[in-house]
Order: sequence, then C-alpha cells, then structure tokens
Amino acid sequence: MKRTKQMEIILWLGFLFMNNGIHPTDAQPAGAPPAVAETYAQVEKLILKHYPKAEVKRENGFIRISSNTRKFMVHNRLKTGEWQNAVEQEGPDRGGILCTISAAPGPWMGAAMVPQTFDYRYYRSLLMAPYSKAVNYHLSAHLNYPDDVNPEFVREFNKVVSQFSASN
Repeated sequence: MKRTKQMEIILWLGFLFMNNGIHPTDAQPAGAPPAVAETYAQVEKLILKHYPKAEVKRENGFIRISSNTRKFMVHNRLKTGEWQNAVEQEGPDRGGILCTISAAPGPWMGAAMVPQTFDYRYYRSLLMAPYSKAVNYHLSAHLNYPDDVNPEFVREFNKVVSQFSASN
C-alpha cells in the first residue's frame, strides 16, 4: 500500500515537472501543423502586450514565457485526498506570469478534465488542452498566474488558446 502511494507521488511529480514549465521551451515540434506555430505566436504577442518584460524561450516544440517568477514550496493533494510533502515549484510572484505550451499529435490523454484551474495557494494554474480534429493535434497549455492578474488577460488567453481547436 505504501509503495503504491510512493509510485503515485513519483508519477504525479513527473507530470508536474513535464507539464508545469520545468522543461525548457524553439518553435513548433517537428512535423506539427502551422496552426501550432500560429497559436504560439498569438499567445506570445498577448503575453508580451500585458507583460512587456517577459522572457520567451522556445526549444524542442515548447514555448515558455515568464515574468517575475520564483520558487515556491507547494503541497499538492493526491487523488486519495491526502496531502503530499511540499515540493519546490516555480510560479509567478505578484505581478508575474508563467506560461508553458507544448503540442502533440492526437487528442489530450491526460488524467485531468480540461480546461481546469488548480489552486496552488500562491498562484493558480489554468490547464487547457484544445484539440483540433482537422490537424489531429492538441496543445497542452499551462498559465500560472497570481491573484492580482487582470481577469481580462485570462479571458483573452483562454480565447486565443481555445481557437486552436477550430484551426484547419
């Protein structure tokens, strides 16, 4: 029983690190449709409009855009309802933002229902995974933002990323 919980924690941490901005982020993945690069460009433009000092990194199909981030010790709740020990996780400080997006073929196969917003106490994390049947690709988009974020910015981000599902 204890070993199962340890494995669950390890898998969950792996998911967080792979999908929460820990991986470095150049352009679209090899073989990805042009709609992926178009969406990346639209998201980058939107974020730089609201956060002009944000740093943009593109690598291996990931895009990572950050401004005013720091390390937090975050307790995550397990599927069993129990709390895990705190893990160090990068997130936005007040007035900051952290966004990571990757693209992959096929529909989203993650465990989370999307879109969904997770509350990490210090900041929130919006997870979106729009799927385009026309190009048979989905995006995995994480937008981490503090309480002082402009709600209009989050709505605009949601709209831009959601439009990927209508791409041809």
